Amino acid sequence: MKPDYMEDLAEIIAQGCQTPGCTHKHTSLVVVARCHPKAGINAIIDSVTQTIAIRCRECEQTVVKIKIASRGKQALIGL
Repeated sequence: MKPDYMEDLAEIIAQGCQTPGCTHKHTSLVVVARCHPKAGINAIIDSVTQTIAIRCRECEQTVVKIKIASRGKQALIGL
């Protein structure tokens, strides 16, 4: 898994919604589980591997796992 940087995520969010046809100017990263779109998601943070796993609340299937590092070589906040 290639690490992503906080700055990279900020750039993705700044680009706006990636849903085709959506004209809203979202200011956040929106993640929805395809398996159960209305169930919601949980974010599981692992400070050892420095990853965040986004999981479906209904079936607990991992939707996406993100490895995050800081270009400033700072520890992840809150871990």
